Order: sequence, then structure tokens, then C-alpha cells
Amino acid sequence: MKKSVTVIFGGLLCASVLSVSLISSFKNESKDVEGYSTSSLPTTIDLNDTSASNIRSYYSSLNNLSQSERQGNNLLKNLKTILKNGQKYYSYDSGNAIWQIYEIADRDWEKSPASSTTYGTYNSATKKITNYTYGTSSSSSKNNPYIHALYINRNVTNQTTAWDDHQQTQWGINREHVWPKAEGFETSGAGGARGDPMHLMAGNGYANNIHSNYYYGYVNTSSSYTNCGSKYSNVSGNLLGKSKTLGGSTNVFEPQDCDKGDIARAIFYMVARYNYLSSSDSDGIDSNNPNLSLTQQLSDWSSTGYSSTTSKKGYMGIMTDLLAWHHADPVDEYEIHRNNLLYTNYTNNRNPFIDFPEWADYIWGSVNYSGSTYISHSTTPTGYATPSSDTINGYNSGGATVSVTGVTLDENTISVEEGSDATLTATIAPSNATNQNVTWSTSDASVATVSGGIVTGVKEGSATITVTTSDGGYTATCSVTVTESSGGGEDSGTASGSVTAASGALEGWTPVETGSGYADGSVKFDSSGDNVYNTEIFSGDVSSNMTSLTVTINGKINGTPTAANSYRVEAIDSEGNVLASKVLTGASVVTTDYGDTVFELDSNLSGCTGIKITYVTKGGGNWAVKSVSWTATYSSGSTPDPSPQSLIASVEKTFYVGETITKSDVTVEDDLGNLITDFTFTDYMFTYDDAESGGEVSEVDFDIEYSGDDEDYLGMETVLTVDVQRKEYSSSFSKTDVIDLNYTGVSGSSYTSWGPLDAPTSSAKYKGQSNSGYSSIQLRSSADKSGNYSGIVSTVSGGTLSKISIVWNENTDAGRILNIYGSNVAYSSPNDLYGDYPIGTKLGTIVKGTSTELVVNSGSYSYIGLRSNGNAMYIDEISIYYGSETALNVSNYIMFEDTNNQCTSKLSVAIGYLNNLSSSELTTFTTSNDYVISTARERLEAWARSQGKSVNYTASNVTLQSNNTVSLFVGTAETNNFIVILLVASLLCSTALTTIVIAKKRKRMM
Repeated sequence: MKKSVTVIFGGLLCASVLSVSLISSFKNESKDVEGYSTSSLPTTIDLNDTSASNIRSYYSSLNNLSQSERQGNNLLKNLKTILKNGQKYYSYDSGNAIWQIYEIADRDWEKSPASSTTYGTYNSATKKITNYTYGTSSSSSKNNPYIHALYINRNVTNQTTAWDDHQQTQWGINREHVWPKAEGFETSGAGGARGDPMHLMAGNGYANNIHSNYYYGYVNTSSSYTNCGSKYSNVSGNLLGKSKTLGGSTNVFEPQDCDKGDIARAIFYMVARYNYLSSSDSDGIDSNNPNLSLTQQLSDWSSTGYSSTTSKKGYMGIMTDLLAWHHADPVDEYEIHRNNLLYTNYTNNRNPFIDFPEWADYIWGSVNYSGSTYISHSTTPTGYATPSSDTINGYNSGGATVSVTGVTLDENTISVEEGSDATLTATIAPSNATNQNVTWSTSDASVATVSGGIVTGVKEGSATITVTTSDGGYTATCSVTVTESSGGGEDSGTASGSVTAASGALEGWTPVETGSGYADGSVKFDSSGDNVYNTEIFSGDVSSNMTSLTVTINGKINGTPTAANSYRVEAIDSEGNVLASKVLTGASVVTTDYGDTVFELDSNLSGCTGIKITYVTKGGGNWAVKSVSWTATYSSGSTPDPSPQSLIASVEKTFYVGETITKSDVTVEDDLGNLITDFTFTDYMFTYDDAESGGEVSEVDFDIEYSGDDEDYLGMETVLTVDVQRKEYSSSFSKTDVIDLNYTGVSGSSYTSWGPLDAPTSSAKYKGQSNSGYSSIQLRSSADKSGNYSGIVSTVSGGTLSKISIVWNENTDAGRILNIYGSNVAYSSPNDLYGDYPIGTKLGTIVKGTSTELVVNSGSYSYIGLRSNGNAMYIDEISIYYGSETALNVSNYIMFEDTNNQCTSKLSVAIGYLNNLSSSELTTFTTSNDYVISTARERLEAWARSQGKSVNYTASNVTLQSNNTVSLFVGTAETNNFIVILLVASLLCSTALTTIVIAKKRKRMM
């Protein structure tokens, strides 16, 4: 096995890393100078789209955050820091800046191409307009290009221009606030949210007037509603009426289908740019910096304008409808171009939901719709933002992903002769499925092989060919019968080959005498003596079938050709005897430039197994040869069996650290598709040195050598490349129920008993008594007039309780306490939680301002109870987790990602996860010799030592104890894989097995 030199730096001073991190943090959090104005609009307009690498770089500060900071409200909070940094603002109330921006940002680049501008100079090579002159009024028609306006039917022939100011007519347009001013920032201002072009789009004035300030949502067309197209056909498809999703008496506005996604993503941007989710937010909240949020409650809508505050949000909805529109109307090229134009020329910030549409699901969860009918909504984020690898404009491939539902083959049975081919065609259903990829396999490669649907008969027998879809793993099969070759077949067949010159040699040819090579890669044959090159181009005797042989030499003569200068091509047998020959001399060959000299032999070819080419020069001149090619023709359909030239090794899976690759996992074939079983391979377990931090796919190479006695393969070797990853920590338990106000069905101002209701996810049923204060679940600890107490209990078990987390409503006073009970006896009502002897065991509390979750550390409780321990409290969401943590999962958390300062940032989290383990799983972590677990245990203890502490394990929990010893070791170590230089200090932030690999390892299997 080859060795590499590797240097391991363990930590390198935690304080130093932390100081760099803080400096970077302070720089990013510096408060912008926000006068809500900017310099004059640019006169050089850059029309280039932003590159993918620049987009990833714009959001790159997210990459180093923990997973929890890259999803949900934490992602919104961290996006705000990016979006406001260096943002340029424009006045809505004074000047014409917004109208002038429309000339570029909202321009219809198909109807008004850049080349058509006469008020600036367009350079098609740089894609820039220089010396651009903006319009100054609606009457200044010179600079009013056709624009793309919201609400207007895209199929109409008429076109809207950029300065049709506030006309509620068929073609007039407004400066449409996609997020209405009245829903959070009504007061006038110089700029800020009021003048943010990311949501301030051109829109038809008539439809905009009907939209007013209403929420967005699907309209219930079975009730009375307003169709904007009743007056002007060009705005048909825009409706105002009662919500189909939520019902109620409040109107919602439904735009035409092609605007739905654009509007949804503009709303999402506003929540990301203008929120108050960070306790360290330096902006404050005012009319220019509103506090905005999505809502699912029509009761949050305000018909009169207001400005949000730190405690009073500005709301827009309907959240689930907007999420559905985001998927149904995916990002298109116009929207991408508008985002880039604003970023490059005007705002200096971007809409992240155009760049990474999947991030909406990472924040608000996934929604299930059928057409315009709401089915369900899961508030659990579906992932976490990773700008370095997430798909850019992921929905821009024609809409949401269409899953494969099946696959068929055009034949169920086929018959093929030895050495012959047949083609199978696979058809995926549905035809518009996103992933059309399939893989092919054979049950017996010694009988029949398959590649890309082409089936080749190898020997007599039967085999089954299977096609498998990459999406869903659907299969279809065909039975193949291979019969003996008839020896007849078609009237003729051909075989061919070629070799290409390189400086000083012709690959695979043995020179008798060689001149120097030319710079152009040809081979020079000089004028002294005979230059003879020989090669065998066939394997085996095919003499009975060969009828003709054509050889083509691409070359030229330098100097004066004479009759004595000649090429000679001879067909030879296996003993070197000449069977037929062709000689071309002097002017009958190419003389001054590279060209083809063709030699045709069509008789006396019986027994031909090779070709000999001779160049004879006498009397001056030399030859330069670039390539030689040949074609042989046969009287029957059979051709000579080709010789294998190389081996190909492959595996079908990605391996995780701790898994072992064995010979049975490896497939080796020759380049003709023949399966090879005689090859060297020793079982190998992958280690953390083989895998990159953070789960990136790493490549590990193994040398594979042929180990059999078949002369065709002797000496052949290849390299097997295997993908290896670290396994990610799974933050989800087996089942999670999320309970919110919508689930309880409670509305109004009275405490109401509800349930039992089926759980959102698990098999549990929940029953409770609560109110709907502040659009959240309101609990209290006193009885109502009927003697019923407030709280929530499970009457049917959802499994073994593992964790409870809540989202406090901001109106809950600090210090309010929620009591959590566990029981193995079913609750009948919240009354069971009260009295001198409440049913169940009090597991702990969650306190407003102090905590948001409680992990169940002991016992196996099947039922849960929640009640206030004091006055009224308001809860937006309650998440109840069922299932159990495992030692292996915690080990994956410890080892998955190497981060700066991880000794302080991850140690306490890992200890918390360990204390979630059952006693048996904790014993596994502390004693197991499993590679992943034992390595994680070593790293955990190294983290503790780096902080002068040690890890103390008991049967039920894990704690840290102070450790006053200080040790330092410097030295080297040699393993079977590489030479290592070690530097470990107990008071440094050790990254344990983190390495800098200087030479890539290759596993050589002997």
C-alpha cells in the first residue's frame, strides 16, 4: 500500500480562531448608513446575468453556520444580514427613480431588445448599454420601452409602456407594492421598504385598484367574486373573492397564474429583508424598516394602514397559498434576469428565493395542494440552506419535479445469436417525468451482456435483462435466449482500426530505425536506409473470410521524390510471410502537404493476421507520417473477435465512513463488456481520513490488477474510484406532531374544549381546552365556569416521548412556566393534570425567556400532558417528538463536520445529545469498539481536554468535570496508510482526526 505524508494540526489555539471569527462577525454586523437615498441612477447598464459562482459567494456567510441557523426563522434572521448589507435605496415619493428603473428592470427584453435602444449605445459583445438616458415623464415617449407588467394577459398583442402613470385604464400601470404599504409600513418615507424595487413592480392600474391591500390566496369561485376581466379582457384571470383555503368573510386576491410565483417570491423576500428576528438587530423598527411576517390567519389582515413595531408585526398571507404558487409557477428566465439587473445596476442585493427557490421550503415547510385545493401543510423545514452546493434556480427546469411511476420495455422476450446484438427500448411513465435516467443489468454476463439497452449474445443459454429507473427504482425485464451462431448472417461485414503518431513514435508499432519527431506530432523517417514498421492488427486467423484490405497513410514527402522512394504495404500471416503487397512510388504519393495515400489489397489474403508497412528512401528526401488506418472486409456477417484492450472497475454505491468495501462490492469488466472475476482486492474499511468534512463526496482510489491466466488479460490493471462520505446527524425523531391554533380549531375569545383529534403525524389523539389569544394557543391554569381546566393531553399514544419543543408567542410575558407531564396511563382530559395528585410524572418545565424545549431523559412515557403553571400564556406551535436517539446518530453529529472552534461550539451540544440517550444506548457509546462510535468518543474527550476538562460517564448521563492537568505531545506516527506528523495540545481546540492531506492516497491491493 502506498504511503502519503499527512500533517495533523490539532486545534491551533481556540482563542486565535475565535478572535478572527469575531472580527468577521463585527464587520458583517456593522450598521449601514441608511439615509434611504442613493446616488443618481447609472448611465452604464450591465445586462449580463450574474454567474453561479458569484451568486454562491453572495450568500457564502451562511455556509459556516450550524444547521439550525440555516433553516426556519433562523435562516430568515441570517438572510437579513446579507440582504441589507450595502443595499441601495430609492425614493418612492420624490423624483422619478422607480419609473426610470422600470425602463431596465421590468423591460420586456423580447418585445424591446437591447439592440433597439436609441438612447444609449448597446455593445452586443459586452452586453452593456453606455450613455443611457432615462425618461423624465409619461409624455416623454422616447424612453418608454415595452415592459412586463403584473396582471396583464401575456398573450395580448397590445403592449404596456414604462410610464403609463396611475391610469386605471385598460393599459395604464401603477407602481405596484406587492406587499401593500397598508400592511406594515403605511407612513410615507424617503425609501426603505416603501421604495424597494424587489417588490415594487409595474402592474396594471385597474387590476391593482381591485387588489387594493387584500391578502393573496385562491378565490372560492363557487361564491360571489369579482373578475377583473369583466371590464378589460387583457386583465382576465385576476380575481377578488372569499378564500377557498380558509373560508371566512374576508376577501383575498388571486392573480393570473403566470404572476403567482413572482408575487410569492417577492413576498418571501420582504420577510427575509425586513424582520425583527434577531435580538441583536441594530436597525430598530420604523416605517422604512418594518417588522414583517407571513400568516395563515385572515384575522391578521388590516383594512387600514399601520406601521409595524418590534412587538406588532406587519402580516401578509395566505402563507400556504403563496407556498403553493411558488411551486406551481416556477422561476423563469424573465424573473432571473430582473433579479440580476436590480442587483448589478440598482439595489446591490438579491432575492434569495429566485436564486435558491428550495429555501422557501427550508423556512416555512412544505405544502400539499391539488390544483387550487388545499390538502395539508407541514411546518417542519425540509432542509437547510447550503449556498455552496444547493441548486440554483432549482425549479427552473419546467416546474416542480415530476416523479417516475413506472417503466416498460418494448419486448418481453428476444432471441439473439452468439456474437450478435439486439436493442431494447425502455419507456418511462409518465413521459414528462423529470428524471429519465435508467440502469441496465443482466442476470448472467457469461450468456448475454447489456449496455445502454443493446443486448449482446455471448454463448448459448438464457439470461434476464433488467432495466431500473433511477427515480423510484421501478423495473421491467426481458427474457433473452442466446443461440449458436449460424455461421451465415449478412452478406458482408467489416472491421477497422487506426493508430496515430506522436513525436518520435507510432504507438504500438516497433521501429527498425527511427528519425526525430516533428513539432506537429508527426513522425519523421529520414533518408538513410530503409524504415520498416510492423504491427499486428488482428487477433486470430480470419483467413477464410477476408476478401479485401484497405490501408490509408496520412503523411507527406519533404524534398524531391524519386522512383526509388516508396511506401510498401504487405499483408502477412502469423509467421511473417507476405501474402499480398502494394507499392506506391514517387509522384503517385502525396508530395508537399499532409494527405491520404490509399493502398487497396483484394486478393491472396487467406491467412492474413497483420500488416507490414515499409518506407524505402534512396536519393534524398524524407517522409513525415501522422496516422495509419485500416479496414478489412469479410464475405460473411461474422468479423474477427476483438481483443480486450483495458479493464474497467466500478461499484454501485456510495460508502460511508466505518463501512467496509469487499471484493463482492466490486465489478470488473473489460472494455468489451465481459465480466472479469480474477482480480486482486483486499477488504478495506473506510476511515475519516478518507472522507471530507461536512459530508462532501470524496474519492478514494484502489489499484486493481488481473490475477488470472488468460493471456488476453495478463498485465492489465485499472483504478477503482469509490465515493465516500461522512454520515450526517439526523435531527428528526421517528415521529413529530406539530400542534398549532389551526389544529385546535378554536376561534373567538372564550376558552373552548376540543378533541380528541387525530395527530398530524403520529398515531396519537390529542384533547384540550384553550383560547385563541394573539392568533395562538392560549393556556391558563384556572377552571372555567363548568369546572374544566385548560391544557392539552394525549388520549391515544403516539409512541415513546423523547422531546417537547414550543414556539413562544411574543406576547407571552417572560417567566411564564409550561409544565410537562408524562404518563403510561391514557389521559381523559386536561382536568387530569390538576388536583393534589395529577396523573403522570412531572418531567420538567419550559420557561418563557429561558427555554423552548425539554428533552425526556428518563422513563418510557407513552402519553403527554401540558398545562400552564400560572397565568395566561400564548404558544404559536407545540412540537411533540416520539422515538429515541441512538449512540451512532450522536457519533455522526460529532464526526460529520469539522468547524473552527468546534471544541467550544459543538461540545455542549454533543453532551446534550448524549443525555438524550437511553441507558443502553449510552452504554453503547461509552464501551463500543465500533469504528465510528469509538472515534467519536475519542474526539469528544479531546474536545473536553482542550478546555481543561474531562468527560464523566455514568449509567444515566454525561457531564464535564474540571481537569487541571496540562499535557503536550509532539511527535510522528506511521500507519499502514500514511506517515503522520502529530501536534496535539490538551488546552487547544483539537479537531481530532481533521487532516490536511498533501498527497492523495491510493489503496494498492496486492
